Amino acid sequence: MEVGQYIKYSIGDVKFSCHVDAVHAQKPSADMYTGEIVQQVVGQTGVAGIVATISRKEMDINRPPAKSNAPAIKEYREAIRKILDSKCLIAESEAGLTKRYLHIAVHGMRDDHDPPTDFEIGTRHGNSCDEPIATWFRDLLKSHFPSAKIGMNNTFPGDKSKEFHRRGDPYSEYKGYGDNFNTIQVEISRKLRTGDRAGVVAFLAAIVTTFDKRFNTANNVDG
Repeated sequence: MEVGQYIKYSIGDVKFSCHVDAVHAQKPSADMYTGEIVQQVVGQTGVAGIVATISRKEMDINRPPAKSNAPAIKEYREAIRKILDSKCLIAESEAGLTKRYLHIAVHGMRDDHDPPTDFEIGTRHGNSCDEPIATWFRDLLKSHFPSAKIGMNNTFPGDKSKEFHRRGDPYSEYKGYGDNFNTIQVEISRKLRTGDRAGVVAFLAAIVTTFDKRFNTANNVDG
């Protein structure tokens, strides 16, 4: 991975219209093992990935930009732009992307939620990701973890900054990339991050290696 001041990242193989990231990977107040999960997915598949190397206590990348975090967010957004540029996905007019793109934000949650939850999928109530993609993600997750309790947009729908990659950022000049940019936040219980990281990595690897076939082929039934 390339090492920046606040993140490390891999551009990844151009064949994948995806990237995975862990923006709360650094102690203190880390989402434990999320950085390791992302790096293992990157290593196994060759997909692009971003891992924060600064703690949210210093600069929280998972928030709108402010004086306290603007340098880290700038570097993070520049990495996303490099990934998209490497795949030649940005339209010539820069009005959006030329095909569907999936950003998977890997987060960690505690085990003591009521009701108990193993995974929660967040799409800002559909504002950061198209419903067919979110449904496919949830269904594949169920197939990998058939007994898991899975929520969607309940406790953790995602911070509003997740929408900025689509709609643009009212706090800066960041314009976003339009409706083809899909962000899914997946919150993973500590029990699974500690006890079944291999299973989590296998699921995410399946997502990134099948996304283009499912959503960027001529016979895609979801339009």
